[in-house]
Amino acid sequence: MECSSLLFLPPAPTYDRTTHRKFIFYIKKKFPDSHEQLTIPCFYVPSKKKPSNKVAIYFHCNAEDNGQCLPRVKLLRDKLGCHFLVPEYPGYGVYTGTASQDALFDDADRVLDYMTHELGCSIRDVLLVGRSIGTGPATHLASKCPEVGGLALVSPLTGTKQAAAFHAGSFGKLLIKQQFNNAEYMKTVRCPVFIYHGEEDKVLPCSMARELADGCTAPHMLVTGKHDTHDKINLVLLTAKLHRFVEENCGWEAQPAGKCVGALPIPKSDLLETVRAAGAELEPAMWDTYFHC
Repeated sequence: MECSSLLFLPPAPTYDRTTHRKFIFYIKKKFPDSHEQLTIPCFYVPSKKKPSNKVAIYFHCNAEDNGQCLPRVKLLRDKLGCHFLVPEYPGYGVYTGTASQDALFDDADRVLDYMTHELGCSIRDVLLVGRSIGTGPATHLASKCPEVGGLALVSPLTGTKQAAAFHAGSFGKLLIKQQFNNAEYMKTVRCPVFIYHGEEDKVLPCSMARELADGCTAPHMLVTGKHDTHDKINLVLLTAKLHRFVEENCGWEAQPAGKCVGALPIPKSDLLETVRAAGAELEPAMWDTYFHC
């Protein structure tokens, strides 16, 4: 069985359309079902240190929403010197609906399509970042898009069956449908891959990260945190190693600036949707500073 209610654990929302309106905007779905929310709420966290044409799409872990992961995203943004785009999951934060593997995959596809086809970003300038359950949509997307700039996985799982077996043995493996099968997706990933995992992780064992690294045929790096758990990660070590990895393997410093220098060219219509959702008015003169943070 799929057991989405057990797999996804959305917390009580930690933000709304007004508290984080300098970050949130909406990407319109191309072919939404009649019962779905028509837009994907996302956080846009622009680069602060220097102009950048590099963008990281960050898929957060379970039991947190965009508001909770924002401090971590800002830290990664500051270290990598790139923009971050953080799509929310259905049922989390301000996103109505119910989370499922298919819903996360469909939204991930749409977000990347929006970045490359509507904003004009080069797919080689995109880094896919996933943490815990977020490594599922990140790895799946990388497996479908060999030209993507890179893939970074933090505390990844090999699949839901393997996770269930770790906690409940072979019986647990029989009770749940295989989802987020990263071990299988990794076989077709061609971009550089960075993997970080805590050696004291009791939720998803570090052996899963090693299995993914062993199954990766692309250039890759595995880093483990000696005393790290699933929830407590050495962010200094993580950001330092990831920064070095993208510089040496993804060519982020070597490539010339492209269209997305300074700030992402998000259409004003998408920003206006955010303002309308917040019930606020925005003067035309404020467009250029609305997302300064």
